[in-house]
Amino acid sequence: MLRRLPGILPMGAVFFAAVDPATLLFTAAVAQEPLAEASPLFRDNEFGRGDVNKFATLARRGDPVTSLDRAICRRRADSARYREIMAGLGLVDELRAALITGHECWGVLCLHRTDAEAGFSAQDLAVLRKIAPHLAEGLRRSVFR
Repeated sequence: MLRRLPGILPMGAVFFAAVDPATLLFTAAVAQEPLAEASPLFRDNEFGRGDVNKFATLARRGDPVTSLDRAICRRRADSARYREIMAGLGLVDELRAALITGHECWGVLCLHRTDAEAGFSAQDLAVLRKIAPHLAEGLRRSVFR
């Protein structure tokens, strides 16, 4: 999936994690550079402080897909994750999804853009909304095998 996704949605880097549906804690994760080096900072932001678009929040929403720019009306400095981590890595927008099938979240996905002018479009969100349930079902099936 990680090899094919950039052909569908252009991005600068991707983070993907399988999660425990009961706790939403990561059980396995893959992060491309420059995210891999900054993984401890992202984990601290995700589980240790307040910010927008937390994966647990997305997993409980009716729409589990959104971008940072949409959540904060392109005022990127309103996000601690952007100010303290992303800006220093040259990342400008992120597209996050909770991967849900049935009523359970089996994984999370975060795509990053590096182009300062172009964040993720409404079409990008629609594409991820369409494929996210299939990714979730693949994760669920792989756990039960």
